[in-house]
Amino acid sequence: MILWTGEWLRQKLIDAGASGVCISDLHSERKTHYNKLGLLPVSSTYHSFHQYFTWLLKLGFIERTDKTEPSKAKGGEYQLKKPRLFYRITSLGISAELSKWNNLRLSCYPRPEEYKRKNYHKPKGGKRGRPRIADKEHRGKRKTAFSETV
Repeated sequence: MILWTGEWLRQKLIDAGASGVCISDLHSERKTHYNKLGLLPVSSTYHSFHQYFTWLLKLGFIERTDKTEPSKAKGGEYQLKKPRLFYRITSLGISAELSKWNNLRLSCYPRPEEYKRKNYHKPKGGKRGRPRIADKEHRGKRKTAFSETV
């Protein structure tokens, strides 16, 4: 069964319980989960996944735990400055609707209908860029290779 990222993340946080989960562990687990299903994640960068957690914190769906671990670089020799932080789901996150979990940006920053872009994909009219001398001389009547062969 294919789950949206929000539903999948909510389920993982509920399964983890009070001990919590680390963002980087969930990110790599999500990538392997998508690979098993033969899907390509829409936005699989770590930054976009981290942004997802920022919105979850802002909405109050998750909270940081007291548990931290020292983080290491890929080679394992060097310790990084920031420790690994763990997060757990709150009661507000458990009781929230799945539609809010699946569209966190809209849940964080709701837009009324009148502020949405209207006619965004319609052609804007007029040429782009600075005016050219040829445009002034011909006033829209340009000669083409086919126009003189009549």
